[in-house]
Amino acid sequence: MRCREKVVRYLIIVIMFLALTVQGIVPSTTAVVNAAIDRYSPPKDSEKAIYLSGLKLDKMKGTYYTTKKEEYIVTSRFILYLDEGIEVPVNVIELINYTMDMVEKETGYRFYVQHINKKIYSGMTSELDNYFTNAEKFKKIGGDHEKVEIVVANQGGYVDAYSNDANGILLSGEYLQLSDGNGNALIHELLHVAWLRNGCYMGRVLCEGFATYFTDCIIEKDKVLNCNFDSHDQLKNYDYLISEDTMEEHFTAMTAGQSNYQLGFRLMHFIIEEYGMAAYRKVHKKVSEAWTDGTEPPMKILISAMKSQLSEDFFEAFAIWHNKNLDRFGDTDIAARGEWYIEFGSYLTRYYGSASHAVIPDTVTNIQPEAFNANNRLVTVEIPDTVTSIGGGAFINCLNLSKIIIPDSVTDLYTDVFNGCTGLKSAVLSKNIKILRANLFWGCSSLKEILIPEGVTEMDGCVFTNCTALKTVTLPSTLQNIGTSSFFGCSGLETIVVPDSVISIGQSAFSDCTKLKNITLSENITVLDNYVLMKSTSLKNIVLPPNLTTIGDYTFNRSGLTTIKIPGKVTQIGNGAFAYCDNLKKVEIPSSVKSIGADAFIGSTNIIIYGKKGSYAETYAKQNSIKFSAIK
Repeated sequence: MRCREKVVRYLIIVIMFLALTVQGIVPSTTAVVNAAIDRYSPPKDSEKAIYLSGLKLDKMKGTYYTTKKEEYIVTSRFILYLDEGIEVPVNVIELINYTMDMVEKETGYRFYVQHINKKIYSGMTSELDNYFTNAEKFKKIGGDHEKVEIVVANQGGYVDAYSNDANGILLSGEYLQLSDGNGNALIHELLHVAWLRNGCYMGRVLCEGFATYFTDCIIEKDKVLNCNFDSHDQLKNYDYLISEDTMEEHFTAMTAGQSNYQLGFRLMHFIIEEYGMAAYRKVHKKVSEAWTDGTEPPMKILISAMKSQLSEDFFEAFAIWHNKNLDRFGDTDIAARGEWYIEFGSYLTRYYGSASHAVIPDTVTNIQPEAFNANNRLVTVEIPDTVTSIGGGAFINCLNLSKIIIPDSVTDLYTDVFNGCTGLKSAVLSKNIKILRANLFWGCSSLKEILIPEGVTEMDGCVFTNCTALKTVTLPSTLQNIGTSSFFGCSGLETIVVPDSVISIGQSAFSDCTKLKNITLSENITVLDNYVLMKSTSLKNIVLPPNLTTIGDYTFNRSGLTTIKIPGKVTQIGNGAFAYCDNLKKVEIPSSVKSIGADAFIGSTNIIIYGKKGSYAETYAKQNSIKFSAIK
């Protein structure tokens, strides 16, 4: 009844506003709807979502509708952003609403809770920038509200699915169809949002454990989504030793990779079955009260809360319980495997040893994903020249690994191989690899220099992200593409030469490189993408490539530039491109420039734009009250 009354009340308000609009008393209907979005207080209890604006599907024929352009749907409960070419169930509002109801019912957590007293959700604007060609209209809807944001991008399986803290989730198109095994992604990511809106983050194991456990519960009871995802089958074969004397240390070390999902799935079953959901929520509440600064709480706070609210012997008890329930989760007794677990004669699946210096047997040809995951006893390792490939996350979070030599026999290094190896000081790469894959050295904060061998043609995204000690990088003459955020946060990097073989540099590639003083760009770069040199505060001068045509959004935002000369082929300067550059005094803009973002120079209060009299640059300067000086 309460829901029906709200609907009626809302419709009356809309009709009144429309009547006033016709009389000219209030602004347009669009303005009214946008205002309603900002002011509408999301429901604090489970309610059906009220449609507010955007793409209307209730009168569409058939089961699915395919978007012809970027679209959105705003409801009182969530906002759905849709890329072009997304196949949308015409009853998508009801399906998402149903899924949110299931999440609340199973977990006891609400998406909108009374203790949220401040606006902590800023909107997924960076995701909109990355995945939509025209994101400005979406930004007008996003921002200062507490609705769950669901962004659906048409990027095939590449985007996959993830939650953006408590703001919302990002999915690829197939996950919105909510059937044939795809429904689990929406459920899983919405579980993350509900969890984070009811307390602080508690580490990857419990984060993924919560989501995997309750996804399984919801799918088991679901009668609408027809999702056949089998959690036990997907999360079987946990390949790490769990013993009473090492479980706490093991839990602390597990901070990345597939193992988080597997271990978390088992832990949540144990917690719920042995202690109950109320006890788990007390742990979450206790950690959230003890840690309020918004970052991940220290492990000692989490472990202390678990022991005080559950049991002092929690980890030992879990190890006993797990080893009695191996069959239930599809696990095997791995106690008899020995130090090296090698399958099929040459595939190193797991290293169970405790040596600080490990010598991989020369029978090994492939190091499998996560083979050394979070082995904090490992300092050095010898890889024989029989090895040809190293799988994803093979050495992920080996915090004390200090040196690595990849033999030239290796032709494939997959993603995340050394991600989180904060003690890694020296790395020698194989001369026969062609691609540096995503997140390869992410967070290797002790790595000071790297030589990328000749023959490497591609750098995927985030290869050296947050390598804060990295000072010297040598790029090969064969390199063609530098991926998104490749050197993001390399705050120790001072000089880099980008060879002329490079034809593209991805977004944020050198963003937050605060000590970068000198960068030589390839002459074959035609586009400087968004955020490429944002916050390069030590960069005073730069020579831009002669073939450059486009300077993206926020490219030099908050940089240390003092002067800049825009080359004669540039036609477009993006929004915020030179914003908040406190030292920028002289900007020379050629007549070729026909478009400059409205806030391209906002906050850069000392600038003078130099250009030809009668040029677009002069018009722009006058329109934005910027000093202009004509040049011949």
